[in-house]
Amino acid sequence: AILQTTHALKGCATVPDVNAVAKIADAFDNKLRQFYRQDIALNELQLGSLNDGVRDFENLIDAAVIEQENQQQIDDLIVLIDHLELEQPSSDTPSYRIDPETRTFFLEETDELLEQYHLLRQQLHQLPEDQDYKYAIYHTLAKLIESADYAEVNELSEAYQLLSRLTAQPDISDPIVSALLETGATQVNDIIKDLEAGRNPSSLEDYTAQVEHYFDTLHTLRFNDDQIEEADTETNTSGLFSIPETDDDLLEAFTEECAELLESSGAAIKQWQQDPSDNEASLQLQRDLHTLKGGSRLTAITPIADLTHRTESLAIMASNNQCDTNEAFFNLLQRCQDRLADMQDQLSQRSNIMSASDLVTEIDQFSGKSDPDAPEIDVTQLIPTISLPTEAEQTASTTKPATSNNKQVRVKAELLDFLTNFAGEVNISRDRVSQQNTAMRQELSEMESTVERLQEQLRKLEMETEAQILFRYEDNASQGRSEFDPLELDRFSQMQQLSRGLTESVTDLHDITRSIEGLVRESDTILVQQSRLSTDLQQGLMNTRLLPFNGLVPRFERIVRQTNDELGKKSELIVYGADRELDRTILDHIVAPIEHILRNAISHGIENEDERKKAGKEGVATLTLTITRDGSEILITLSDDGKGIDVEKIREKALAKDLISPDKMPSDDELIQLIFHSGFSTADDVSQLAGRGVGMDVVNSEIRTLKGRLSIQSVPGQGSSFNIRLPLTLSVMQALLIGCAEDQYAIPLASVHAGERISVKEVKNLLAQGDDAKYEFNGINYKFMALASLLNQPFRLQDEHAPQLPLLLFNSGEVQVALVVDSINNSREIVLKSVGDQLGHIAAINGATILGDGQVVFVLDIPTLVNTVDKTIASDNLLNSAISTLESIRNRLPLAMVVDDSITMRKASGNLLKRHGFEVITARDGIDAVALLNEQIPDVILLDVEMPRMDGFEFATLVRNDEQFSHIPIIMITSRTGDKHRNRARNIGVNAYLGKPYQEGELVDNLQNLLGAKYPDHD
Repeated sequence: AILQTTHALKGCATVPDVNAVAKIADAFDNKLRQFYRQDIALNELQLGSLNDGVRDFENLIDAAVIEQENQQQIDDLIVLIDHLELEQPSSDTPSYRIDPETRTFFLEETDELLEQYHLLRQQLHQLPEDQDYKYAIYHTLAKLIESADYAEVNELSEAYQLLSRLTAQPDISDPIVSALLETGATQVNDIIKDLEAGRNPSSLEDYTAQVEHYFDTLHTLRFNDDQIEEADTETNTSGLFSIPETDDDLLEAFTEECAELLESSGAAIKQWQQDPSDNEASLQLQRDLHTLKGGSRLTAITPIADLTHRTESLAIMASNNQCDTNEAFFNLLQRCQDRLADMQDQLSQRSNIMSASDLVTEIDQFSGKSDPDAPEIDVTQLIPTISLPTEAEQTASTTKPATSNNKQVRVKAELLDFLTNFAGEVNISRDRVSQQNTAMRQELSEMESTVERLQEQLRKLEMETEAQILFRYEDNASQGRSEFDPLELDRFSQMQQLSRGLTESVTDLHDITRSIEGLVRESDTILVQQSRLSTDLQQGLMNTRLLPFNGLVPRFERIVRQTNDELGKKSELIVYGADRELDRTILDHIVAPIEHILRNAISHGIENEDERKKAGKEGVATLTLTITRDGSEILITLSDDGKGIDVEKIREKALAKDLISPDKMPSDDELIQLIFHSGFSTADDVSQLAGRGVGMDVVNSEIRTLKGRLSIQSVPGQGSSFNIRLPLTLSVMQALLIGCAEDQYAIPLASVHAGERISVKEVKNLLAQGDDAKYEFNGINYKFMALASLLNQPFRLQDEHAPQLPLLLFNSGEVQVALVVDSINNSREIVLKSVGDQLGHIAAINGATILGDGQVVFVLDIPTLVNTVDKTIASDNLLNSAISTLESIRNRLPLAMVVDDSITMRKASGNLLKRHGFEVITARDGIDAVALLNEQIPDVILLDVEMPRMDGFEFATLVRNDEQFSHIPIIMITSRTGDKHRNRARNIGVNAYLGKPYQEGELVDNLQNLLGAKYPDHD
């Protein structure tokens, strides 16, 4: 604020040419800016002198403006201002710059975190075996370090780091460690008291020396105890660093943090290399390396700490223009980054870490250092000077330090998988309850129909009873016996009461039915709400499993650089769609296949620089990695602009290995697929990178384990392309439940391009065309196939009068197929389950799911199934086989439809027919029966006469007048056995007429006569 005031005053005085005021304001402005840039805090003497100068300045302003005759006083004041620099701050003056309001917020936050730290220490002291407390202490100290770094209180930050190193020791209850922790806590309290009093923080030199002496002594003791074993180890593993014994949780946390920091630093190097003037990229790199250095020293991973320190120093030199940011600089910086990534891989595998002494020496030579043990450079002291802040920025700086609201919690992958699986089980249980509700609703509908029928029967009973009573009364009156009115007779009163009682009971039943229906509706509403919550929960858990693909990009770029260096080739990797997210399981398993394909592409496909220039190509080859979504799949395409795959060399190798016959030479595409054969390689020489023939078959197996597919396209002289198709997720998906023969399967809904219905006649015509059968849809010719043929199951091809069949269209990359299925049952969200090792090796089975009724349903991968189908079976043979199989199945299991409004009648007749080998479907009236006819055509119909909505005569008339259904035999079973009803049924075309109750033998005889050879053999 003072700077802004003096600067504004100088400008105002200069405009009207008030030189005296302008001179004094200019002196104030220059001196204050000097203090600000040098980060000098004023002591009391300096502040007093400055205050006197301001007061004299105020007294001189009027004189300077009006008369300008006090030149001596003006000169004295300017000298006073200049002499402020001669006053050096005393040793008690704070060396830090922190405004009072920020200091207040900082101290409040520090008090809260320290209180939490001491509480956790007490709990750990009581339960030293509980590592959760130890892990919590480490994170609390990490927050304290972050807060101290933000406030630029370096002494506190160093004290917290020393406490963290001690906390990481395996035996924190050791007396020496406990004493050092107590001393550290005292040091922290002293520093905080100094901050509150506005003094310089207490020195940490003595405490730091004590801690370092402890670690040196500890290292010496361990060496003396195990010197013989360690000597042998050093002989066998020269240049390797063994990971020290430390807290497993702490080491795991650092391993994950190291990967994140290296990902960020790699991106910063890439951005800095693209624009060497980008200071933000340089600062980001320095911050990442500084944090990584602190973590590696905390966990005592010395090789990472040393290399990180040297790399950080190199970056700082470049940012301060102490070395050129040329190609050699970025090459060295990138190799340091790659070596750190290799160390991180070794750390994650808990193996010995390779030393980076060669790179450390190279950095020292590059930077001109002769002493490799030069002291560290404090990155906070080398940050470029920041320009004068505006008033708004100064106001913002006095607010409380911002803390990130995006807090993260680390969860074990096993726990996340368990929760995801458990959420899937919740969905399955909900489906079971939903099915129970649906069944209850159907039963209530039956009950409602029964109650309505009972009401109608009671109404007719009342009418008939009243008519009988009136008839008897009139008859008695005609015989002169009318001394009593019918209403006065006891039997009439009792009958009337019984009738009314029955009516009331039926009304009560109706009310109860309505109440139960209301409860079922409420249950449905609750189930819908629970379904939404379960879906959100499932989706949330699934999202936590998703990771962006760009986290792997630095690793792949490193593979390309290392392979280039080993082979002396030049190539670059370009990645598109790296922001897409994939399931963590997929990411973990896809790394090795992509790395191997990259190495193979550079080793076999990419020419050297001279060959590329002769072919008219750029000297630097291009490897393109593209990640896109195709339906329910993730498509990863890795292509190069090299020389392509040498098909002739593959043919020669295949002939030499007797993999193909000279008499039947496969096509070029089929030959290319031979590189997936175990032990097959076209390399002339065996190297560490390629040539053994054990790579691509492993790659293909790994991708198949993920239920994916790998295909290759190659153009000679232009390059090759590897296409990896993987399922979008491995846990939850929307699926279509379809029927095939007697089984039910699930197909991922996202893989279905479109759906159609096709007549049986058209299906026969297409199947008769053999392998050339094509179905055109929107200008695309789809290969026509039947799902039953792919699964080697009988295809239920019905006669031409049958309803149209569902047709599913798939357009997935290299597969365009129109698949006819028996039926489509439902569409729903399913939870994918593992099918075990034996079935898991079947590529066409993605997994299985469990329906609400407990049925296990396989989830099919149709494109893979089409690719792996046995093509030796001709389609015309399939058609004949399907028709003959259909006849045998229909002869063995004829379908009977029972149409009756009585539940008892439907169940009794259905059970009887099932005992005699029939399949049974039921309908409660003619309307329901018509709907069923459009789905399935029965072999025989058992029909009642009196039914609501559409009675038996109306339904029989409809069947006989429809050409598609007129051939179906009809047996009418009714209590109306009079000639009038029999004649009407005979005129309609009913084949047999039975009265209720019917005899089982009579019904069976009629069925045998009507069905003939179709009657099932149930003996």
